[in-house]
Amino acid sequence: MYCYCFYWNLILQVIKILNSVLFIDNDCLVNIFDDIYHADKNILDEVITYLSLQFDQIWVPRTVEHEFYLKHDDKKRKKIFASVLNTYRFVRRCPVKVSKAEIRQIVGNTEENAGETDALIQINKTKLSERFRINRVTFFSQDRGALNNAQTAGVQTLDYRTLSNVMRETGIVLP
Repeated sequence: MYCYCFYWNLILQVIKILNSVLFIDNDCLVNIFDDIYHADKNILDEVITYLSLQFDQIWVPRTVEHEFYLKHDDKKRKKIFASVLNTYRFVRRCPVKVSKAEIRQIVGNTEENAGETDALIQINKTKLSERFRINRVTFFSQDRGALNNAQTAGVQTLDYRTLSNVMRETGIVLP
């Protein structure tokens, strides 16, 4: 049994690019950490396990976190988010700081697309930072416009539909 576990861990290390980070957008945060959380925690574990095999960390931008709270029941979603942070240690708030002025400079005074903009600014700052040694940064969203903006900026993307299709192949249907 020990030999099997050792080789399995070795294979996973080869497959996963070291120091890889997934920046998650609000729509995916809602789908995974609210819809799936309430529907079936076993499916949530399967999705998180899959993502953990692909990425070392999942970073949630602050603006995305605030959008997550404000869309529906604040207290309930805050409890869910706190539970997710405590349960899955590789899911964390993004440590890169972005000011509201930086976001406003791109999106104006509107709150629409602020989360995606925050994530893209954080991705760019992460790439330029000497503090973070990240080999692969990926933006995870369901918003076609946000994914196109990220790809135009040279950022690798993961579409929620792609994740949904991969999970469906394993017998898990996502909302």
